[in-house]
Amino acid sequence: MSIETNVANYYTRGRLEDSILQALSRAGKDLANLMHGDLAALDEFHVGGREATQELAAQMELRPGIRLLDVGSGIGGPARYFAAEQGCKVTGVDLTEEFVLVSRSLTRRTKLDHAVEFLHGSALRFRSERQILIALTRHPRTTSRRLCPGLRGTERR
Repeated sequence: MSIETNVANYYTRGRLEDSILQALSRAGKDLANLMHGDLAALDEFHVGGREATQELAAQMELRPGIRLLDVGSGIGGPARYFAAEQGCKVTGVDLTEEFVLVSRSLTRRTKLDHAVEFLHGSALRFRSERQILIALTRHPRTTSRRLCPGLRGTERR
């Protein structure tokens, strides 16, 4: 079994979306009218949460329409943040199929699917026909230079 398969299996839980929707409902959120901020406490489970995403955005040279690649995008919180708050176009890539399915669903529910897409697979095999200027990744040196020449990597902690 490949390391990528092991990673995906480790993070797959099953019924993740149901658990998230139940938690949102219990918190009094209207599931038919979700905003990306409604999800922040649940879907930014990287170190530092939403605050770390905001700090990262403040350090970047962003402008509306800039294309970002979110490597290891999980269930999509940072990708939705960059689309909603910064006007970026974001592609998320994750090894865990369940994360990709949940991220797509939550992105549709927040009406950000025009600006964010999620792909299942290894970012090391990802090739984009679009120009992507910045990669958000936990491993900028190894991942970014292998994705496309001239790509700047920005570490997301």
